[in-house]
Amino acid sequence: FQYHDLEIFFVSSKYLLTAQMLLDLLSNSDRYDFFLKFHHMLDENFFKEDKQLFYDYLNACREKLQDEKDRYIWFGGREKQLTAILAFGIIASTTVLTIYFLEIYAATWFFWFGIVGVALTVAVGIYLGLCIKENWNDLRKLTNDLQKEGKTVQNKINEIDRAIDVYDLEKIRNFKEPELKKIVMLDLNKEEKKRILNNSEINTNKQNDNLKLNPIDPKEIIYN
Repeated sequence: FQYHDLEIFFVSSKYLLTAQMLLDLLSNSDRYDFFLKFHHMLDENFFKEDKQLFYDYLNACREKLQDEKDRYIWFGGREKQLTAILAFGIIASTTVLTIYFLEIYAATWFFWFGIVGVALTVAVGIYLGLCIKENWNDLRKLTNDLQKEGKTVQNKINEIDRAIDVYDLEKIRNFKEPELKKIVMLDLNKEEKKRILNNSEINTNKQNDNLKLNPIDPKEIIYN
């Protein structure tokens, strides 16, 4: 690959590859190892000024996979953000109205500010409930589809997490080549070798003794 070829590969991957295509691409363990090694090599050999495109490619692929993972989580990132906004709205609205009713600061506009906060908080709460309900229904459909494939939701999440690791810069930089398994050679001593040879000779003699040769009767030989 030349740099121009890699640039085309990165740009096309960002905009053309879907999350499912990335998962299919990494479904084989050999491909998984190859791409992790490939990304490690690129990170080590790219010049500093050329690395930004590579990092954008990693981020784009990781975000696609993360969005796919959120489909299998009924309470995902969006719901967590809405919950945080809901909690802040409740605390803020309660505080404002408490200050008003205790006449610590009893301005009219301050009261209506609290009322607007309550209305927005209720709206966020309703939206959060609808999101959770929608996620729950979608997750049931996805679960049924996975059961037909013999998988569970946790299996799918593990598969996506494993694929995300290929585009995780920290995992890429910590990548190490798998160690080759060492073959242990047995160093037999002289006595052991002698015993093995003797056993092989005994077995050979037994086999020879078991061989039976049928004698040939000269009278049966017919001369033409």
